Order: sequence, then C-alpha cells, then structure tokens
Amino acid sequence: RAPEWVRWWEVSGRHIRVAVNGHELLLAGIAPGPGLGRALAAAQDAAWDGASAADQRAVALSSSR
Repeated sequence: RAPEWVRWWEVSGRHIRVAVNGHELLLAGIAPGPGLGRALAAAQDAAWDGASAADQRAVALSSSR
C-alpha cells in the first residue's frame, strides 16, 4: 500500500498548477539565481496548500529575499 502522500500526489497534487511563473517574477524585479528558485518553490508550496493566485504571488515575492 502506497504512503498517503503518494496517493495525494496521484489524485490531486500533480494537477495543481502555480499561478506565478519565472518570467513574471523576473519582471517583478527578482534576479535570476537562487532567489528566483526559492520564490518559485514557495509559490508551488502555497499552491499545494490551496493559496489563491494573489497569495501565491505574495509568497513568491517575499521569499526571494
């Protein structure tokens, strides 16, 4: 029997898309590099937690610093 997180990923997680992308974050002033990666990862985590598009953007922008 698969762990609970694997079942969640198969049924729900893999279908959740983040509302912000790297291009948008670059235009918002985030420099290419580790900060951009942190911002995208934070936005993805927020999306998986059910955050709105606006909240995903806010989390991404605040986590890049």
